[in-house]
Amino acid sequence: IAGRGTPPEMLSALQLVQAVATGMSNSCSALVPQLLATVVPLLSQGSFRSLQEAAFDILVSCSRSHAPAVVEVVGWQELAKLTAEGEERPAWLPAESLHLFLSGRLAVDVVSNTPVPVAAPDKEAREAITAGIGKGSFIGLYIECLEAAIDRREWPIGTEAYHSLVRLAELAVRLAALGYHRQLVKALAPLTRAVESGEDCQTSRGALRALFALCEDVSCLEAMLALDSFRCDTLEILHKSGDEPEATELLSYLVTMEQAFADVGMLLQDAKAHVRHAPEPRQLAEIFRSLGPLDKELNPEQVMQAAIKVPLLPHIVKATLGTSKLSFTGFAARVYGTPTILGWWPSQMEEVAQHLQQLGSVPGLPGLEKLVELFEETAGGKTSVTPQAILDVLLPAASLPTEGKVVECEIITLGTKELGFHDVVQWLGRLCISLQEEKEEKEAEEREAEEKEAKEKETVK
Repeated sequence: IAGRGTPPEMLSALQLVQAVATGMSNSCSALVPQLLATVVPLLSQGSFRSLQEAAFDILVSCSRSHAPAVVEVVGWQELAKLTAEGEERPAWLPAESLHLFLSGRLAVDVVSNTPVPVAAPDKEAREAITAGIGKGSFIGLYIECLEAAIDRREWPIGTEAYHSLVRLAELAVRLAALGYHRQLVKALAPLTRAVESGEDCQTSRGALRALFALCEDVSCLEAMLALDSFRCDTLEILHKSGDEPEATELLSYLVTMEQAFADVGMLLQDAKAHVRHAPEPRQLAEIFRSLGPLDKELNPEQVMQAAIKVPLLPHIVKATLGTSKLSFTGFAARVYGTPTILGWWPSQMEEVAQHLQQLGSVPGLPGLEKLVELFEETAGGKTSVTPQAILDVLLPAASLPTEGKVVECEIITLGTKELGFHDVVQWLGRLCISLQEEKEEKEAEEREAEEKEAKEKETVK
């Protein structure tokens, strides 16, 4: 009936199929391709719009647990149109809140649960779908929908659509896995309410899993640590009951990270006299998190990547790192230093950072991170660079001139001695200041010449 009956019969059949598809489990996987093969052709039947919308609803329901089958039958390029919000969106598919939300759900499901395609057109379509998740209206609509579900309200108003908290929590986990934690900070409050309501075990545990996934992000973690009553009352009670492993896992993580932030704050305080220009603990946390979970350890290769982002000189870090893994607190101890460890920042970067601050904004002078990159590229793993390497490698890489009176004079002042990082930064600062002064003098001379020419013309008249 869904594929061959009259439009009213087909619509009734599709509504029944939608109800079945919503609760379809993995045990019914074999039926999904057959179901989709019947339903998907209805997406292109323009004579009866309600059929198309009903077929789309079934597609979204199937994507939750059977995304590969959906991709196989629909195809990436068609899915890109169904999840778009702009001109590519089919004319029959409404661009209002509910259907935009459903399109977003479809996008998250197919991107989260299927491999990257090999064919270039399909890969491009998948990338467009992924980008649309964060750039469009979906995440804002998701938070609105979540808040309505917590209050047991229809959403949007007038649609008689009521959304499952379990599925919305599951969606938060998938969004977090795609890297959208930070855009979901506002989802923390309704998710904590879902836990506090104690509606049922499935809802509570789903919300706890979502909270844990979101708290891998530094901003979400900070917001979560500020919810004292939830942590001390609800989470603690659930943990002590012994029946809620998700609550125990989340509480343990929060306690661990709260202590870690406190320890790193003390490290910074103790070393403050030597690291006045160093990154704050939160910045170190962001760097660490970009390479691994905050409650785990980074291997030496990851520590090297983190060092570049601080920024620190990789060759010095590598020489003192060894083969040990570092926790977040251990990484911060290496950066700031302790009474028994010479910190990477005070030994490498503090004087340079202070010098750059004193110089202020100098046209053409790269920032600290770029300066580290330029020095490492020029030095090739060594601790110093020659004047010739500065002329041949560093200046072109920095998009600075290699010829001219100013450059020649500054290069001559170097003689034949090799320069370390601090000396290179000081020299570059002088060069950029001299180049700017030369530019300003030239511009002043050109303005003076133009004014003189204008006066001469006026005199002739």
